[in-house]
Amino acid sequence: MKVMYRGVRLRESNVDWVRKNGMEYYWKEPEQAINHVFNAIEHFKIMKILVRNGMLKCRILEGAKLGRLQIYGSEEKYLAESYARRTPELIDITLENGLIDKDRIIEYLDNRYGLPHVVTFCIDAEPTYSTEINKICGHFIPPEFITDIEPVDMTKEDPLYTQSRLKVGQI
Repeated sequence: MKVMYRGVRLRESNVDWVRKNGMEYYWKEPEQAINHVFNAIEHFKIMKILVRNGMLKCRILEGAKLGRLQIYGSEEKYLAESYARRTPELIDITLENGLIDKDRIIEYLDNRYGLPHVVTFCIDAEPTYSTEINKICGHFIPPEFITDIEPVDMTKEDPLYTQSRLKVGQI
């Protein structure tokens, strides 16, 4: 058995439900993903910015990819914790492209999708890359695979975010 970690956003009321029923990806169809992109764009009134910088078409095309609508995971817990802060990634990236401040993005994601959590699960395989999880689990991690769900400590700085700022000299 291989221990894997997945960063997700959950409402506290959904944690027990996921333990009992399993975990699905945020959206089942590309149309749902694209609708959520447009909801975020409308919420922040950033359509003109995304059209001007060419990112609107990119985000719609990205949302239309079926491969995006699958569960990925990591063998490293800290990577899942970092990912949980920015998931769903498609929405986070869209808002960053729309020049929305990171704190406002996190507040929106918290309100819309819940707080960041790490789901620990075991699979009966030895994937060499996270996309191989999709061959095993696809859009769904059964409850019997899930061993733990814990909130991400948001008082600690995201180590991946700190590393990326160090690389470009922002700190």
